[in-house]
Amino acid sequence: MDELELIRKLKAGDEPAFEQLVDDYGKKIYSTALRILGDADAAQDASQDVFLKIYGAAASFKGNSALSTWIYRITVNVCLDSKRRQRRLKLYTPPDGGEDEDPQARLPDPSPRPDEAYESRETRAEILDALKMLDDDQRTAVVLRDIQGLSYIEAAEAMGCAEGTFKSRLSRARGNLREILSERGNFFARPASKSVKEGERS
Repeated sequence: MDELELIRKLKAGDEPAFEQLVDDYGKKIYSTALRILGDADAAQDASQDVFLKIYGAAASFKGNSALSTWIYRITVNVCLDSKRRQRRLKLYTPPDGGEDEDPQARLPDPSPRPDEAYESRETRAEILDALKMLDDDQRTAVVLRDIQGLSYIEAAEAMGCAEGTFKSRLSRARGNLREILSERGNFFARPASKSVKEGERS
């Protein structure tokens, strides 16, 4: 089933078409949510919310962008909404006094990353930890472009901003990420920098 046929059947409420969409995009949605949210349980919840929203909104999809871009945009919005809810809960929920578990210690590795910096498991862990120190927009920009491999136009559409705005946001994010890695005194900044330069040519 090609994308046009899939969209047509989704808009008609076809259950097998929705099941195919889950098969085609499930890992990508979860992987994106995991790296934006930094928590496996939250990413699982967000993924379920994404599919519910897709199912509910499929009939209104106008096809002004690629299906994948539309799905990434829903994923980004769901994840950012989740992070806003988490921040509000922190404002009103007193600490329980227990030790916080590092979520990176239990993150699964759902799919291979296209970015060269992710060839090493140790490198991935270091960069994922550094990603948590970026603000939401910058983290999302890195996830969409450098980890999920979207084009500048696709990533900008997924974030709901102009391509120039996305490029500026991504440039700041990459610079901040390299600075964080460099300040930690390790070698991870070098492969990340190399992959970033190669990414600029595509």
